[in-house]
Amino acid sequence: MAGMNATTEQAERPDQAEIGGRPSVWRRIGAAPVAWIKVLLFPFEALPRVVAAGRFGGVLVVIALCAGLAVAATATRLDMAPGLLLKEAKEQRQRPPAHGQGAAAAQPGMSDREFDEAVEKAYAVEVVKMSAGTLLVPIQLLLLGLILYIVGRFVGGKPQVRSVVALAAHAGLPGAVKSLLAAAAALRHVRITPELVPGLVPPPWGALDGPPLQRLLAGMSPFALWTVVLLAIGMPHAAGIGRGKAYATVGVCYVLFLLVTL
Repeated sequence: MAGMNATTEQAERPDQAEIGGRPSVWRRIGAAPVAWIKVLLFPFEALPRVVAAGRFGGVLVVIALCAGLAVAATATRLDMAPGLLLKEAKEQRQRPPAHGQGAAAAQPGMSDREFDEAVEKAYAVEVVKMSAGTLLVPIQLLLLGLILYIVGRFVGGKPQVRSVVALAAHAGLPGAVKSLLAAAAALRHVRITPELVPGLVPPPWGALDGPPLQRLLAGMSPFALWTVVLLAIGMPHAAGIGRGKAYATVGVCYVLFLLVTL
């Protein structure tokens, strides 16, 4: 009778293997965005669970999609003509003036058709470059996970590969937020030149193209610091080390990264 009751209970459950376990899969998919929001807002509660689960594929896909959305929004406003005009004007100034030629034309040395073709070619090249950068985002986060594993071993921890990669992947969520803000900022512009793309979400302090100290401050943007905080909070759970050692390790690595990338 007990066996019959167990069989009946299994038949009545909607999430058993007879229906392929689809409800449980969909529940996990639906719960993932909630878990990511918790990582961003309540990391002390959410990161230990994320690290223990060791899942990172979904969050990497979402981060890449957010970066791709920023690229797509920027591409709809991208204007290569001003840069080409400046380049042509500079080349025209460096050439000796032709006999009897007056002031330089708006498109010196090019016919209208040639200029339009040059703009189209430059636009295509720039979009390909931005798209390639989008594809590099998941690779960079995986590389960050490898670095965290090596650093964790170096400081005496016992990290698990899946745990540190999951931590690195979820630490990329602030970058996804920045990508969404960049997409919204791009759509508010009528035209965007390539030089303006890095500043769609400008750092509140420092300058991306300023002297070393200004670039150092720009590297400490809120989104970068947000990522560092997530790494520091999750590192004790991913590497099996104390909080003090984890915070110091992540802090030192971040400072070295800033100095190297100046």
